[in-house]
Amino acid sequence: MSETTFMSSSKENKFSSTCSTYLTLFGYSAGLSDIWRFPFLAYRNGGGAFLIPFVIMVFVCGIPLYFLEYSIGKFSGKGPYQIWDANPLFRGVGVTVSAGNVIYMVGMSIFRCWMVEFIIHAFQNPVPWSHCRNEWNTPFCRDNNALISVDNETDTGVSPNIPSNVSSYDITTSAFTVMEQSSQMSWTTNISGLANVSGTPMSAVEEFWQYQVLQLSSGVSDFNPVILRYFLYMFLFRLVILLGSVKSIKSIEKVIYVTATVPFILTLAIFVRSLMLPGSGDGLRYFFYPDFDKMLKAKVWIEATLMAFYTLAFGWGAIVLMGSHADFKDNCLRTSIVLPIIDMLMAIFSGMVCFCVLGNMAHSYGVHITEVINAGMATGIVAYITALTSFPVPQLWTSLFLMSVLLTGVDSQLIPFDMIMQLIGDLFPRAKSGSRIYALIGVSLVIFLPSLLLCTGAGAYIFLWIDWYGGAWVGPIVAFVEIVAIAWIYGRILILSLELMFPCHIF
Repeated sequence: MSETTFMSSSKENKFSSTCSTYLTLFGYSAGLSDIWRFPFLAYRNGGGAFLIPFVIMVFVCGIPLYFLEYSIGKFSGKGPYQIWDANPLFRGVGVTVSAGNVIYMVGMSIFRCWMVEFIIHAFQNPVPWSHCRNEWNTPFCRDNNALISVDNETDTGVSPNIPSNVSSYDITTSAFTVMEQSSQMSWTTNISGLANVSGTPMSAVEEFWQYQVLQLSSGVSDFNPVILRYFLYMFLFRLVILLGSVKSIKSIEKVIYVTATVPFILTLAIFVRSLMLPGSGDGLRYFFYPDFDKMLKAKVWIEATLMAFYTLAFGWGAIVLMGSHADFKDNCLRTSIVLPIIDMLMAIFSGMVCFCVLGNMAHSYGVHITEVINAGMATGIVAYITALTSFPVPQLWTSLFLMSVLLTGVDSQLIPFDMIMQLIGDLFPRAKSGSRIYALIGVSLVIFLPSLLLCTGAGAYIFLWIDWYGGAWVGPIVAFVEIVAIAWIYGRILILSLELMFPCHIF
């Protein structure tokens, strides 16, 4: 790639300081996966039974692979495509990584639209997910007011505007009807995707998520309803990513100073508040106390391994890319030990916050913690929003937290976007410097147009499909190929390359 034309010059294309390097690496790794994916997987796999395998896999696989990818990127100064000049047979890996990132950005962008929907409603008084008097609520909604009460044994947790003697209900694809025989009254709430309502009690936050934010259709092939406001949210999000990538890493590192620090500060505040809620100790106990029977199941270890790969982003080219922007004399061994451990601790900390809230919900509803929530992959988000509802001035805290979640989505897309731009520069080295902005617009359109399919009732289904079959498996497969190609074929030359970066010859 001609760095003086399409991209910036070699000197301008480096991190400005070690602090910028660490924050960018941390901001990319400790993103939505720690707030959203980790709590769900821990909740599904028995808390501590998942936590122990996750920690083991971070040390066994995480640190060595992080060191491998970061060091080869730093030594070569090249991105995920040109780095395979050392072994041209595997150049397709660089193209695969870029294609995987395009698919990832198409699928994951909708999550930011969902967060914007939360933010817009967060300014209402009271916030709509604190009660069950909204048009999308069902008779099975549980009012969140019970969650902030220490003595709630007499509180059923069900919205007071729904009678307790509900005798029958009929579910259709367009309406939810509850008939109360004694008074011959009927309640009809028009909610999209009511074929998915099972009659299971849900918190007000969960119902807001399911019926107002997602608006699920009957299946992945059903694109009704088309949520037009999400089109606008998607366009604005892609515009922010485009503007943040104009000057490559120099733009990105400035943005990440905010996106990497603000979420942590707000998460700390939420944790302090959640510890004051009754039942929070039970949640922490479930999170840290392992069920050794579950630890013997292969599924728990597989998902813990996938989570370690997902949160540290092995095989996605991002670590190689950021290594190419690092100073040549930077201590990559120290970086490769410190960053995975920090990210692991951040994931565990996010899990602690989530399980404190889940423990409070279980205490308030009088059920076991494993039965308290049905939000699936949104377990973490639902738990955080539930905790914030009990804060003084919940509108302020909720909007700040959701903005921080939105910011983490920005840095997790800036790096892959820059990677794709670097691939274009590698494939077309004679491209003029003035053509970068046109390439940015072109790539943004390629990502934006397919993303509109997710702004429908089928969006959540497509999101989960891309997340599992793309996000979960691309990294491990590419990382395996990297190990074979670099450690076994590149071989001894790798050790010699590393020694050049360490004057003390630590090897």
